Amino acid sequence: MTGDGGDGLSERERTILTGIEQDLRGDAVLDRRLRTMRRGVRPWGRTRHTRHLRHSVRAHGMALTGGLLGIVSLGLFLAAASSGSPALAWAFALAWTGTLACGITLVLRWCHRMTASLESGASAPRPPAGEGTDGDGESDGGDGAGGGRRAPPV
Repeated sequence: MTGDGGDGLSERERTILTGIEQDLRGDAVLDRRLRTMRRGVRPWGRTRHTRHLRHSVRAHGMALTGGLLGIVSLGLFLAAASSGSPALAWAFALAWTGTLACGITLVLRWCHRMTASLESGASAPRPPAGEGTDGDGESDGGDGAGGGRRAPPV
């Protein structure tokens, strides 16, 4: 670092940086967008609403599909069991395969999300109120006055 104020840039570097900043300020559209930090109005751009909607469909669409396939599978199973029709049995097998695929996908997503949250430093899920706490917000066993139960080591 230099002893001229502690910013770490030499006079030459400051001159170059000033020139770059002046060139960028000459672009009025860029300057306005950087000041407001708003996205331009574009018909193909995603708005906050469409991003939320797409996330919602992705997050809940698989669960909805799996639930509906489960209901259809149950109906086909009951129909195939009561009639003995091979066509209904095969239809049940296909619907049940789809139900299992949706279920496995949902479980894998959940496991991936939990692993990512634990790796990022997020704490493990807290127990419901009244379980494992003595009312002061700390787990029992943390201060020795919580009834003798100790929290498992993390």
